[in-house]
Amino acid sequence: MKIDGIDDTALRDAFASGDEAAVEREWNKWIAELQAKAATDPVFSVWFKEFCNDQETLLRWDDVISEKSQ
Repeated sequence: MKIDGIDDTALRDAFASGDEAAVEREWNKWIAELQAKAATDPVFSVWFKEFCNDQETLLRWDDVISEKSQ
C-alpha cells in the first residue's frame, strides 16, 4: 500500500520473516503512523476508520474460526 510519508517496508519484511514478535512490533509502529496521519488529514481519517472497522471484523472472524477448529 502506498501512503504518502508512511513506509511499510519494515512491516512487510517482518511478515516475510515469519517472526511474530517483529510483526507485532512493526504493526504497532505502522498503526501509530497511520493514527498520526488520520489526526491531521480529514480525508485519510475516513479511510483509516473504515480500515480499522475492516480489521476488527477480520479479527472477529479469525476468533470464530479458531474456536470452531479446536
